[in-house]
Amino acid sequence: MTFFATLKRSFLFWFGGIWLVCGLPFALAAMVLLNTDRAFARDGRVADGMVLSKNITRTTKDGRTRTSYSVRYRFTVGGNQYEGRSQLAFEAWHALVERGPIPITYLPSNPDRHRASAQSRVLLISIFGLVGAIFTLVGGFLFARSIQRARVETALRERGLTVNGRVITVSPSAVRLNGRRQWRLEYEFSDVRGVIRRAKTLLDRDEAERWKVGDRGQ
Repeated sequence: MTFFATLKRSFLFWFGGIWLVCGLPFALAAMVLLNTDRAFARDGRVADGMVLSKNITRTTKDGRTRTSYSVRYRFTVGGNQYEGRSQLAFEAWHALVERGPIPITYLPSNPDRHRASAQSRVLLISIFGLVGAIFTLVGGFLFARSIQRARVETALRERGLTVNGRVITVSPSAVRLNGRRQWRLEYEFSDVRGVIRRAKTLLDRDEAERWKVGDRGQ
């Protein structure tokens, strides 16, 4: 069995890969939002804008209603007018009035990038960053571990010594690969120094049922 064939049979490879794929977009989104916040904090300029409208949006999911508050605004820089929309916390939104003033932060190098000065993305960045970090770190660790195990198994098949072992247990596991339940076979063997060692492997059911407790093999 080749290295890649061994890798594809690994539960850690698929589980870790899925977590890694799910976590990376959250981590990247958090980095983009954080860099944007830093750019506004470092280079942003404040202009006086006008509130065009105040909006309330309610969405219902799983029986729970979520309310968000946003404003649409207009401001002028260098004789050019810009319009935009920002989502705000209720307190900041409630303090504004339509046709009233609103401070707008923009980037002098690109005034098309702007937002209400009261807008905060700290919570969003924190959530995206936390989810991304957990999924990426756990997924990356498991993915790397599966590659390491596959390399070891491949090396053992190609260059390892053959010894006799004895089956200790054969039982179904909670792991499924390609929709098929895997069985766990645990065995023990004596190495070249006479030390008794134990190990286990996952097999398809038809292959696992060829073995019985007490069976010996290489």
